[in-house]
Amino acid sequence: VDRGCKSFPALANSDPDCVDVAAVYGTLAAAVAAIGSGVEAVCVTNVQTVAADLTVPRTLTVKVSRGGMISVASGTMVTVNGPFEAPLRKVFSGPGVVRFSTLKDIPVQWFGAVGDGVHDDAEAIQLAIDAAQSMPGLSQNMSVVLGAGIFKVDSTITVAGANKGIAIIGAPFASL
Repeated sequence: VDRGCKSFPALANSDPDCVDVAAVYGTLAAAVAAIGSGVEAVCVTNVQTVAADLTVPRTLTVKVSRGGMISVASGTMVTVNGPFEAPLRKVFSGPGVVRFSTLKDIPVQWFGAVGDGVHDDAEAIQLAIDAAQSMPGLSQNMSVVLGAGIFKVDSTITVAGANKGIAIIGAPFASL
């Protein structure tokens, strides 16, 4: 379910436990800096460009909804240490790197995989594998999840080095 998020004033069909990043903080980086280690949930409802390395603390929940997307600039890494919620659609863009430390399942759709048997989904699948890479000091393995569909792959996908231990699993009626 792609729910809206609380902003000031509140939006219709809003999530009462979520503060809209753009309306309250302006940027995701400003939200992380202002909230610090406080417990909070923020919603990304527009395109948020991250131009410098950003670490989201374990106490901050990030929810992407509506037309929200996180664009990660070249040479930049976004590390998400807290809960992350998003619909099964592209929510990350840009040439930068995204890493998760607490999620167990990373949907390939978050990185742009379509699963229609026509579009080449190799890059999106590779980005999801790279995002699932375990963080240093963590022993938790993660899964890259293919939703229902036919995922066309026209190039090599690499699961090696620090990516060892990542499972690639498919939903019913998914094929690669």
